[in-house]
Amino acid sequence: MSKGIIIGDKVIVEEGPMCGLEALIKKIDRHHRIAEIESEIFGRKARMRVGLEIIRKIK
Repeated sequence: MSKGIIIGDKVIVEEGPMCGLEALIKKIDRHHRIAEIESEIFGRKARMRVGLEIIRKIK
């Protein structure tokens, strides 16, 4: 069974200033190894781009 990340998966950021942040995958660029994630910060939805290496899928 594959353990890859796909659009719509819930993930957690494991490194950097957003460490511990839970978010949803909105877009994936596998060529550049970047994911666009969306999370609620200060009561507003925010989108950000992060490396695939620093996120982990939540079961």
